[in-house]
Amino acid sequence: MAISAGEQGDGRIMDHERQTAVSALLRIIARLSATLPADRPWLAENPAERPWQAEPPAERPWQAEPSDDRPWRMEAPVDQTLTSLTSHLAGLVEHYLREQAEQWAWCQDLVNQKAALDQHAIVSMTDLDGNITYANDLFCAISGFSREELLGANHRIIKSNHHPISFYTELWSTITDGRVWRGEVKNCRKNGEHYWVYSTIIPLKDARGHLSQFISIRTDITERKRAEEALEAANAELRRLATTDRLTGAWNRRHFEDQVTLEIERVQRYGKPLTLILFDIDHFKAINDRFGHLVGDQVLMELVRRLSPNLRALDVLARWGGEEFAVLAPHCPVDGGRQLAEKLRALVAAEPFTDVGQVTASFGVAELHPEESFDDWLKRVDDALYAAKAGGRDRVCLADWA
Repeated sequence: MAISAGEQGDGRIMDHERQTAVSALLRIIARLSATLPADRPWLAENPAERPWQAEPPAERPWQAEPSDDRPWRMEAPVDQTLTSLTSHLAGLVEHYLREQAEQWAWCQDLVNQKAALDQHAIVSMTDLDGNITYANDLFCAISGFSREELLGANHRIIKSNHHPISFYTELWSTITDGRVWRGEVKNCRKNGEHYWVYSTIIPLKDARGHLSQFISIRTDITERKRAEEALEAANAELRRLATTDRLTGAWNRRHFEDQVTLEIERVQRYGKPLTLILFDIDHFKAINDRFGHLVGDQVLMELVRRLSPNLRALDVLARWGGEEFAVLAPHCPVDGGRQLAEKLRALVAAEPFTDVGQVTASFGVAELHPEESFDDWLKRVDDALYAAKAGGRDRVCLADWA
């Protein structure tokens, strides 16, 4: 049967349209292929079944780039190629959509994780100079600053000045070296109140491996720090009660004896002089009998208040018992101890005591001998105190050298 010229022309037009469609499909397949990982199962095992990836180039004439004067050429039958490409395109589209679904799921996971983190942690990001580039809601809430006030501001905006310069030097040295820093930081709110956070600062790098920014994730530990401070204060009070005289506030005998032991060890190690002063209030029983024990207690408290400011920081003033007191004077020879005792004696007698009038005290002074025990030393100074009382009171006596 003969085919007319018109029919032949119509066939050529249809072949051209089919070739154009094949070319378009090839472009789509190539672009989809580039977006999917090479190890995905949608790739056919036989390269011959992937005409857009076949080797050598001579076997894939449909991938030759077209030009204005060179239309797409097809060496395989058009209908066969269309069928093959349509099948491959369907597979590509299916796996492309699957990849998109997986990416969406990953993004949704990140969104959920960020939402959970923002509900629990104080998060901020800064550039390499410490200027804030991101602040979550909890950061705004705890700092008292609005997001507009924080963004662009330096992180020093919440600095409390509680930590020494060395603290921040070590922090910056760590993160600029690319290492994670962790620690407790005391910050300052906009209204001046302080709060504590446990902070983890993570250096982030760009695609070239260079530091680009820092992210800080913090947990509010203010209540824990307050509890720790309250506990420390309570422990300090217990230590104070265990080492001080409840009535006068001077050190108690137990603490004094502990200090004597330490100072004797120092004398044995370094050979420095150590002097002990023992004194008590003259006729204190008569004060109690005449004015009552409450007034007598006031005399003891006033005595400590009067003498304490006139002692060195390393001197130890303690209530030895009743109306008797002791002063331990490290790095002080006997002559210096005598001068100190005279000074204290004059302070006691100089001004009248409330409700009582003039009060005097007697003093004994002794320097520690090498290899002398505390008991022997104490007996010598106690004998000196007894001699001061026997000699008329309101005086200072030096102990004999045994």
